[in-house]
Amino acid sequence: MRVVHVNLRLAVAVAGLAMAAPAHAAPVPETAPVSAHAMVHSCCTPAAEKERIFEDAERLGAAYIRVDVELTGDWTGLDQVARLSRRHRLPVLGILVTAPDFTDADEFGRLAGEAAARAAGTVGHWQVMNEPDGGGTFHGTPEQYARMLSAAHDAIETRAPDARVVFGGLQDPRPTTWLRRVLATPGADALHKFDIAAIHLRGPVERVVRRYREFSAWIAKRGFTGPVWVTVKSSPISTSSTPPGMCTLTLPPQAPMRLAAQAAADAELPEASV
Repeated sequence: MRVVHVNLRLAVAVAGLAMAAPAHAAPVPETAPVSAHAMVHSCCTPAAEKERIFEDAERLGAAYIRVDVELTGDWTGLDQVARLSRRHRLPVLGILVTAPDFTDADEFGRLAGEAAARAAGTVGHWQVMNEPDGGGTFHGTPEQYARMLSAAHDAIETRAPDARVVFGGLQDPRPTTWLRRVLATPGADALHKFDIAAIHLRGPVERVVRRYREFSAWIAKRGFTGPVWVTVKSSPISTSSTPPGMCTLTLPPQAPMRLAAQAAADAELPEASV
């Protein structure tokens, strides 16, 4: 037996994915119900491990693979990720990552645009940080995040116009003061600086579904008309001991990875979620 630990992102309705995908990005498998949050870091994950993880995600039938892209100005690792994306015909959701204390909006925008231009035609979706509301990956204020989001959006739009900008997946999907402050930041126009909203959902399926619907309704009332993606979805789906934030699947050696996809599909999240 082998135990596979994955964080699963339930797929957007196929039509929604097709509309959001850039014209020259790797094609999205039309039947893929999940994508892979693989904990791949462009800068630091060894090349052989990157290759193995992309292979596993391809076998899973993933629609996307989520990859941390560190904005250091050294794009060697990003080039590796782009090659793997083309080789495995697996689109990448790139997470724009900096040190937690980094709050220079102009520099963040410049580096985000440079990364998007470097990987244009291969990496077509860029997520502005990971859980910036959680206090772990970003130490700045909501207003600083709003300005960094705005700068990244404008730079990506200029340098890779086919790419789409994804809001940093919210750790807390409830309508919080943090998110309200982001959207209210003077001069940032934050509501119009992302194409796709994103939240992270953890816990029992009933709570996941409720919070997805609540968040979607809340942000729609504020004028956002794009899709809402769930870029991390984790629930225990076995009776074994499950580490926080992980789904544990126990599969026989010959079992196809698509069994993992079926397990996620059985959760029956709303059709418009990822």
